[in-house]
Amino acid sequence: GHVKGAFTGATMSTPGFFRAASGGTLFLDEVCEIDADLQAKLLRALQEREITPLGSAQAVEVDTRVVAATNRNVEEALREGKLREDLYYRLNVVSIEVPPLRERTDDIPHLVRHFIQKYAREYDVAAREVSPETMEMLMGHHWPGNVRELENAIERAFALGESDTITVDDLPNSVRGKTVVQWKVADRTVPSLEEAERSLIELALEVAKGKKAVAARYLKIDRQRLYRKIKKYNLDPNLGKS
Repeated sequence: GHVKGAFTGATMSTPGFFRAASGGTLFLDEVCEIDADLQAKLLRALQEREITPLGSAQAVEVDTRVVAATNRNVEEALREGKLREDLYYRLNVVSIEVPPLRERTDDIPHLVRHFIQKYAREYDVAAREVSPETMEMLMGHHWPGNVRELENAIERAFALGESDTITVDDLPNSVRGKTVVQWKVADRTVPSLEEAERSLIELALEVAKGKKAVAARYLKIDRQRLYRKIKKYNLDPNLGKS
């Protein structure tokens, strides 16, 4: 914050985030991206429980709980000097590690519904449905960008989609694009073509956790053809599902 007259254009005093959140909670996202000088000031505010507004010589007491988050590997950030050790230990009173989205796929339908409601309000349109094939693809995506990437995909569907249902075509290329799968084959007798095809289909279904649309994408065939192959080889249609 700053006081009136602290700099050109400062026509009124502003409290700043710490004072505004005093008595409550201040959330600091991507704390590892804060520059070193600001990290030092943050550390002082946490230790002394006071801040000095810009242009003032008078310290102001604050009673603010701080919750900080980062998507970086904290140990690497400490080694690289991206995060001060003293600030880390000051913040790390209670640590909660949230697994990446790919490890908690059961959350995806709930998050999708949340973002649909959010962007329906923002774009002032009716909430949209999600086609089963689209949900399968969302459930099978690796999500390197985690929840932010999922939210971006849903917002894009609202911005560009023209129907009442979100389809695969409404998703970004990064979600519906080709997926590279490395197949590891141990030394063994060369199987017949049909045996190899059956094994690849079984492996694709297991990797895709039983999601047919995702398995078909791995195999670079359409879903109807995959269903025919499953029937041809008398495979369990629930193969891969937990």
